Amino acid sequence: MIVRWLAVAVAVLALGTSSCKKKHIVQGGDIEGSENIPREYAVKELRALLPTAETITCMAPKDTWKPSEIKEWVIEGDSVELRFAKGNPVKFGFGELTKTDTFQAGKIYFVRLFTEAMKGKEHYAFGWKEVKTAKDVHELFEAVRRKQ
Repeated sequence: MIVRWLAVAVAVLALGTSSCKKKHIVQGGDIEGSENIPREYAVKELRALLPTAETITCMAPKDTWKPSEIKEWVIEGDSVELRFAKGNPVKFGFGELTKTDTFQAGKIYFVRLFTEAMKGKEHYAFGWKEVKTAKDVHELFEAVRRKQ
């Protein structure tokens, strides 16, 4: 009897702690329709939307930045580069992207970028408070990724 109650208590505790700040995939923008977005338009829109991110994360090297820490955003036809007041810039090419998705963690919606350098794992994440912006950026990254 005690063993059964102990097992139930452990299960309830496990369920309770796993629900805190649970991450879940958000259905992104119309990524199937992203192949119809002209590359030039997608790059132009990324130039406008990426600097509005609330937070930017890089998994290797592991770091997180706020937009105020980024001195300059260089978004070209084939890459994104973040230049900082201090430290080395971070740059990735659209051709390196293997997959993108959108997920929610707490009150922030993230667009995750997966690369070959990370063996198909998450490499970069850009976060917004508005789900629409995250979905739009997801669709734009898919457009430039598919046009390689």
